[in-house]
Amino acid sequence: MALEDFGSILDVPAAAKYDHTVERMARGLRPLSIDPAADLHTLFRRAVFAWLIADGDMHLMNLALRKMADPGAKVVTTVRFASLADAIAARVFPGLGGDDRMALKLNGKDARLTRQDFFALAGSIGPRSATPRPHWANVPGLCPGTPGRCASRRLPGCPMRRNSFGIRRLQSPSDDPLP
Repeated sequence: MALEDFGSILDVPAAAKYDHTVERMARGLRPLSIDPAADLHTLFRRAVFAWLIADGDMHLMNLALRKMADPGAKVVTTVRFASLADAIAARVFPGLGGDDRMALKLNGKDARLTRQDFFALAGSIGPRSATPRPHWANVPGLCPGTPGRCASRRLPGCPMRRNSFGIRRLQSPSDDPLP
């Protein structure tokens, strides 16, 4: 098994790891993955999750593809999106998560993102044969009327409450923004 980060996949020097977009990652991912639809959905969900937890460090070097070969094989047989690593949940620390800036741009922006920016992202990286909204609508909080509205203060209907430390928490496990 080997991991290859998106800086390497996209041939981007380490100094430029923050200078790219989620859409560019999707263009690099699509031809390499053995299940592009599932991996693009994972990329989309990672972008939503990074925004929800104020992870301003989700850059090209912190996202990777996992490459695997069957025992005895001389070539890679499986390429899939790697597990999440190095996520920084800045939103849970008072004063640290106040900046909603993303490490990578999406829909041309890295700050002040809205639901419409995520719909635009879904439309640009989603399945080419389907309308993006229905396919990507199972990410709670991005679609009005879905259970488990998102944990961001930017979207209405937030199921969060503050505990005695001032930290916002979901009201129930079923409200998890990324089940």
